[in-house]
Amino acid sequence: MKVSSQSPYRNPYESRYNNERNPGLAILSLITNASVLVQLVMALLLVVSFMSWLFIFRKLFAIRQAGRRRRNSSATSGAAAT
Repeated sequence: MKVSSQSPYRNPYESRYNNERNPGLAILSLITNASVLVQLVMALLLVVSFMSWLFIFRKLFAIRQAGRRRRNSSATSGAAAT
């Protein structure tokens, strides 16, 4: 009698999308199978995260620009004083 390596019963806690070929599909299936409220919360978190990174980069560019202006103004004022 030959015993197969695969069980006829599927584990309900194991994702059918989680395989070696495409492991990213498990995350996608978690999102698509979530309730509407959970999907809205995830979307809100994604938008707020994007806005946070936007503010961080805008502040970084503003600080760099202020440093360049300070260096340029000190170089021109130092040259004019001599």
